[in-house]
Amino acid sequence: MVRKNNRMGGVAIIVALSVTVLLMFAALAIDFTFLITARMRAQNAVDSAAHAGMVAFTRSEGDAEYAVTVAETMLSLNGISDGTVEVGAYDFDSDSFSEAGSQENSVRVSTDLSEVLSRDLFIAPLLGMPLSDRGGELTATSAIQPRELIFVLDQSCSMASGSKVASMKEGVLKSLETVLATDPNDMDEVALVGFGDAGFLHANLQRLSTNYSSIYSDWDEGICLCTMDPYVQYYTRRYSSLNPYTAQTFDVNTGQASYSDNHPMASGDSHYGTDGHADITYRCCEPHCNETWENSNPSMFTNNWWNWLNTYSHGNGAAWGMEVAMDEFDTTGDLGSHRVMIILGDGIDFCPTDSSSMPAPCNSGGDLLSYTVDLAAEAWEDQQIHIYPIYYGTSGYTRDYYNDLATGDGELFNPSTPDELEAVFSKIVARSQVALVQ
Repeated sequence: MVRKNNRMGGVAIIVALSVTVLLMFAALAIDFTFLITARMRAQNAVDSAAHAGMVAFTRSEGDAEYAVTVAETMLSLNGISDGTVEVGAYDFDSDSFSEAGSQENSVRVSTDLSEVLSRDLFIAPLLGMPLSDRGGELTATSAIQPRELIFVLDQSCSMASGSKVASMKEGVLKSLETVLATDPNDMDEVALVGFGDAGFLHANLQRLSTNYSSIYSDWDEGICLCTMDPYVQYYTRRYSSLNPYTAQTFDVNTGQASYSDNHPMASGDSHYGTDGHADITYRCCEPHCNETWENSNPSMFTNNWWNWLNTYSHGNGAAWGMEVAMDEFDTTGDLGSHRVMIILGDGIDFCPTDSSSMPAPCNSGGDLLSYTVDLAAEAWEDQQIHIYPIYYGTSGYTRDYYNDLATGDGELFNPSTPDELEAVFSKIVARSQVALVQ
């Protein structure tokens, strides 16, 4: 019996020791879980403050004090009373932040872990374990993301009516100035794509800040809007006695010309004008150009005029320009950039009667409109491209179609005047995307 009691006493001691050890481990687990949870909450608070501060900075057009106030308020709402907010320059090439820089493009928020993890732990301090050491710093940096913007512009014959081409051209050129003014990283890139009965890359993605002069000059003078030039040639020669430099439009539907002293051609500001003179040089960039017709300077009173016109009446599709832009993003672009595609058109897309030589889906009898909408969805899902469609017309049906092309942060714009169109271009490209970078 004595031996039995001794054994029972030994078991009790072992159980007591085991329970003590288990309770210690349980306490440590609670301590460890608290630290992990509190640290995650603190990091989320710092991240939120950095992002909110940067958004406030962009929306206030660079008000650093306002950005700091918003970031500090966000910290306070998350229970952090002692944090540091800095507005400075983030270098994407070196992944580094500096408080002073030539261009402010980022907000950095930091806080000390000893301030955040102030609650007493259960057992780690008693055991002198490292869990009791809660010093160190949590940081988060939010910056304006570098952008890649590709303009996809309608070059079909319908753009000859009104002052569409001139206002489109002016809007694009002014938007280049806006991109440069809203590029704190000096990393934004731009490209230009045209579409009609095919898509063509006029200028590939290039960094605007380092190539601004050449890009502006090329887009202003060298970018081919070949379907329009015959009409400029026509009303410049045909109506020379009526002052061609104020001619506003040659309407391809009615065959009538109208005039206005306010047309950009009068001041030399349009794509076609230099010092008030119309550009009568024929340029061709579509795959099916005919050099003989181009060199013959066709006029409306000769057969070769209609041959020229028929050369460019093979249907119209934004999809073909979108495909070119998507390929440019894929081959030249950077996945880390905020990708924007701006599509401008003035009418519904269509396949011609004879579509055998046309791109897909026309050559296979497919539905071009649904194909284009599906392509826009693919651009977002596969390449994270934000599409901003601009419909420069009045048809409700076509406006709904263009609205279906919007993806990501993109939305439809439907300007009705040249001034509105220019404002739309600037509004789109002035938008910045904020991203957490550290």
